[in-house]
Amino acid sequence: MLQIFLDLNCPYSYVLHERLLEHEQYDEIQWRYVEHLPAIELHGQQGPTQAQIQGDIGILQGMEPNVKIVDPGFCVNSRLAMLSLMMVEQMYPEKAKSYRAFLFRAYWQFSVDISRYDALQAILASLGINWLDYDLEAEHRQLIAQQVWQQGDYSQHLPVIIRGDKSVARGLLSLQDLYEFLAGHFSSNRVSDGCDFSGEYRLATIALPDLNPEFNNGTYGFSIQAFDDYDAFYASQSASHFDAILLNFSGCYDNRNHALNSIAEFKRHDLDFPIICVLDESHSALASLALNLGANETLLLHDDLTLQMTRIKKRINTHKAISILSKHAYVDGLTGLYNKRTFEQTYQREWRIASRSQLPLSLILLDFDFFKLYNDHYGHCAGDECLKTLSRVIQQNVFRPSDIAARFGGEEFILLLPDTTLEAALVVADRIRVAINEKKIEHEASPVSNYVSVSLGVASVKEPQAFNAIALVELADQALYKGKKAGRNQSFGLFLS
Repeated sequence: MLQIFLDLNCPYSYVLHERLLEHEQYDEIQWRYVEHLPAIELHGQQGPTQAQIQGDIGILQGMEPNVKIVDPGFCVNSRLAMLSLMMVEQMYPEKAKSYRAFLFRAYWQFSVDISRYDALQAILASLGINWLDYDLEAEHRQLIAQQVWQQGDYSQHLPVIIRGDKSVARGLLSLQDLYEFLAGHFSSNRVSDGCDFSGEYRLATIALPDLNPEFNNGTYGFSIQAFDDYDAFYASQSASHFDAILLNFSGCYDNRNHALNSIAEFKRHDLDFPIICVLDESHSALASLALNLGANETLLLHDDLTLQMTRIKKRINTHKAISILSKHAYVDGLTGLYNKRTFEQTYQREWRIASRSQLPLSLILLDFDFFKLYNDHYGHCAGDECLKTLSRVIQQNVFRPSDIAARFGGEEFILLLPDTTLEAALVVADRIRVAINEKKIEHEASPVSNYVSVSLGVASVKEPQAFNAIALVELADQALYKGKKAGRNQSFGLFLS
């Protein structure tokens, strides 16, 4: 069984429906209609969400250029439209698919106000359906769907897909990931490009041996991996796989110092990432210290289990909702990596940190070998899919929370590696290069290989306080040029001195 929660006035729901129209599982889908903008009461009312919708439409036009979508210029209350759709599903199931598509397209392609009675009547008439009498049962079913959705820890803005094995996809997947998810290839603990898949809450606990074992029995939806200390957690290279981190903030000064260091590390790139400090007894001064230094929440170790779970879930869900909505401002729409603007802001901050702390800093500039020839030979759509694949490989080989990968422009990507020497950065670069080679993506037009390859320029500085930040970027570009000149499909490193 496949369930999909959506809203007729949500642009992500519209694009998802367009993608599914010709899918073989379409007729097996159980549609669940919810209101994600229930406060909009009047026909065509302007609302505070209009600016967000305009931004979403711009993103969707970039993600799915083959799906027509325009800005209607107004928000609508979708309740009457979806109740009529539910009645059509019940009384005229053979016409439900067409009516569903007509409703979506009327609003998102032709700016028709589908909250109006006369607009719905005209669409129904085009399908040979007379106006439907009010059905209290349809309203009851919608209210049940609304309740399940609101209480099910799902995003309250983007569509939700629930597979038969209870795996959940939140948000709009790329076309490839959507088909793989529907085919059962993604497990419930898998995260795709910019979309969250979760059948459980994934927690990391650090130095918390006395945490209530009930958390990890599977009944309450938590999956916990325990680490003896922060060093063990950091060495696991799994920091990005968790929804929240629980830290021991009790005991001696050294323990608290380690906890504070971990907070600082995780807040570098995600200020709202759930860091929860656990105290073994009520201590207002320690709780205030933790919150002031960046923790999102504090818990008492032996507090009521239900209260603890509720606070943790609420914090995780808030973070997920914020991440889905805010990521569009700093993530490249095609690849899912950070965009150039985010890189530049982060780079300036890390340069200042490295200069102040006198720590090394490294950059890796990566370029797709003969990308223009690839586009000419396979077409631009294939080129976009290839860039997405390369981006996933890059992201899978960036392990530390402090490291970031970004799309620098066109087919160029850049990696920022704080506190990393030239030798260590070259190891990372070669790991990425080998991983891309192992993908064996055909590139018949390439003069250097039968498969897609990349060249990487690596630049590192030991004393950044003695230089200007732009100098390291320029050096990485020079290293990339030297790598290309030497034959491509290789890494080349230079040291800024």
